[in-house]
Amino acid sequence: SEAKRVNLKRCFTKIMELMEDPRGVHPKVAKVLENTCSRVERVRGDISMDKRRQKNPHTWQDNNENTMYLD
Repeated sequence: SEAKRVNLKRCFTKIMELMEDPRGVHPKVAKVLENTCSRVERVRGDISMDKRRQKNPHTWQDNNENTMYLD
């Protein structure tokens, strides 16, 4: 929904502001941010790979936890 999308965008903006803080962040916070960014990157990769797929139709083997279609 629109409200969820706006909230997610606001959260990502806050995360980016925190990462760009010139004073830096606490090492534990840096580790959490690194893990969060790697998860986002993995989801982005899964979605872009799924969009490039030329197979038709989708099967259970083609899916993962980020691209599960329950049509």
